[in-house]
Amino acid sequence: MRSGIHTNFPVSIRKSFLTLALSMSLTAPAVGKMLLTDDFSGTSLDPLWTVQRGSADVANGFVSMQGGSPGARDSNIQTAVNDQNWTDYHLSTRFIAEGGGDDWYNAFVHFRIQELESTTWYDGQYYFLIITTPLWPTGADWLIGKYDGFTRTHLGEGDIDPSIPINDRDNQLDLWANGNEFMVSINGHSLTDNPIVDNSSNPYLHGGIGIGSLWESTTRYDYVEVAAIPEPETYAMLLAGLGLIGFMARRRKESTV
Repeated sequence: MRSGIHTNFPVSIRKSFLTLALSMSLTAPAVGKMLLTDDFSGTSLDPLWTVQRGSADVANGFVSMQGGSPGARDSNIQTAVNDQNWTDYHLSTRFIAEGGGDDWYNAFVHFRIQELESTTWYDGQYYFLIITTPLWPTGADWLIGKYDGFTRTHLGEGDIDPSIPINDRDNQLDLWANGNEFMVSINGHSLTDNPIVDNSSNPYLHGGIGIGSLWESTTRYDYVEVAAIPEPETYAMLLAGLGLIGFMARRRKESTV
């Protein structure tokens, strides 16, 4: 069954809902405003990205990320660094872990990047997510952490439960950053039963994203999309609208009794 307004609603109620929805669209913030979309369909990396470490090759609708020498073992491309318009958002991507190097099969994502140095080892202010697949030497797991200068803090981590479907290579990854709380899912299944919370006095509340691979491995990304999470006021207006619909429905029912 398709989601949406139930077709058994009276015509008058459906018309009222549509009128309300149009009214909200003219006054409320955009729901899920797209901050970034890139399907890597070109022959070179879009200028919106900066290669921060390693190499990034675009071909056949993928960007292939690979680390290099011991001085630059990881790879990472980044965008919207320290952009204060990037606050609460949902990042979605598909990654194909190719291994290589010492056969590390992983995805390496940075988010809320306020600063990420390219000449020093892990210096900056940002959060990071590491997802390893079953082909990783120690198995599939996840880790969310934070860098503040050279200080690294682990905020949440765990093995990926065998009941959660994660493939050896090809997986869908979703990450939500909302205030100081973060959630992650793989192939539509949540890895974080409860939000991961940064309870420090300095949570990073804005900044761009990065994608890459950990150590000398290769990881391909099919696409990246980043959409803003709607502001609470939008939900409040929607709930108020639904309440109005319920009130109108009750009045109509009472008038026919």
